[in-house]
This record gives sequence, C-alpha cells and structure tokens, in this order.
Amino acid sequence: MTNVGYSYDDHVALKNVTMQIEKGEVVYLIGENGAGKSTLLMILAALYVPTTGTAKIFGKKLTEKLTKDVEIRKKIGVVFQDPDVQLFSPTVYDDVAFAPRHLGDDANAEKMAETAMRRMNIWHLRDRHPYELSEGEKKRASVATVLSYEPEFILFDEPTANMDVKGRHEFARLLHELKEEGKTMVIATHLLGDIKEATRVLVMQSGEVVYDGAPDVIENDSKLKSLGLL
Repeated sequence: MTNVGYSYDDHVALKNVTMQIEKGEVVYLIGENGAGKSTLLMILAALYVPTTGTAKIFGKKLTEKLTKDVEIRKKIGVVFQDPDVQLFSPTVYDDVAFAPRHLGDDANAEKMAETAMRRMNIWHLRDRHPYELSEGEKKRASVATVLSYEPEFILFDEPTANMDVKGRHEFARLLHELKEEGKTMVIATHLLGDIKEATRVLVMQSGEVVYDGAPDVIENDSKLKSLGLL
C-alpha cells in the first residue's frame, strides 16, 4: 500500500501509511488503543477501502468491488478482537462450518470444520450455543471459524486479549504451526510480551507507522521509550 489514509467522518484514523507484506511474513502491529491498528487491519483484510492512497491485495487494487470478490475472500481470514462478531449461529459447529459452506467447498465443509475444531481443542463444544461459552472458548471458536477454510493470509486483532496464561501458550503454539505451514500473518496487539514468531514489527502512533523493522526493537527499552511504548 502507498500513502494510504482512512477517515471515519471527521476522524482521521490513518495517515500516509506505506508498507508491503511479503508471503510467509509474521508482522506485528503494535501501539496504544486508538493508534490505528484495527483500521489498518481492516484495509489489509480487504474489508475497508482507503479514503486516500492506493492499496493492493494479492496484486489487485483494493476497491469496493474487490471487497466482495469471493476468490479474494477465500484467501483472507480475519479474527476480530470481539469473538461475538464472528459467532452468530445456533451452534459452534455451524459457525465453524459457515465459511467452507459459503465459499464454495460445501462437499468438504464437515471435514474442514471438524479439523479446525479439533485443532483448537473445541470439538467437544460443537453442539453448544456460542453464548454459552467462556471468553477463552469463544476466542478459540472464532479462530476455528477462520482456520476452517484454510486462508493464505490471516489477520488477528488483539488475539490474546482476555486470555489466561494457558490460552496465551496455546496461541503461541498455533502461531508457530501456522508459520511453519507458510501462512502470512498480521497480528495487532498492545501486549509486547505476547509477541512471538515475528519477522517484522510495525509501531503505530496516531494513525501513522513510526517504526517498521526488526522485531528485536521490543528488547530495546530506550527505543521503546522513544516510540512511546514504555
């Protein structure tokens, strides 16, 4: 993307963001709440179209038409910060099977859903209503709804928020596995201690990228202070 900006009415959420993500990278977006991380994720996910500048997704210019392109949607998965956004069916199983059924792989939907649920250790919850789950179980279920259709590019918005220690370890394990599988991932977080498997780190402040570089920045206290993270 080049010189990308995004505004909500009179609020400027992103300013002149220029970046590129290569296949197989694990990129972390870090910054305080309101820094623009979630908005940038939505553009990378081809859900928002930039107000200014140009963004390309899998080589195609991001337009309103592209946001509805089924082939693009098959390639991209988004795990939202609030799992209730993704869990809306009568059962957990129906939620996890929804994407395979509606993205053109109905014949294999049952197998794909079961595989994703077992991977996230929630197969035993398949007949439960999503609202009967704990917050940690909801998080795992929302990740399973994305893993079920095996996208190439996965974006996570504050994935470890409200997770206990066990949940954080499980998510770290999953990240390692997905990285080994060659998935490209972007993860937004404000929790520096949860940064694992990173190939790059982007620091955001007030809608701008103020650092784009090596992940060892999180071990440099003086640099973190200069970036407003300590």
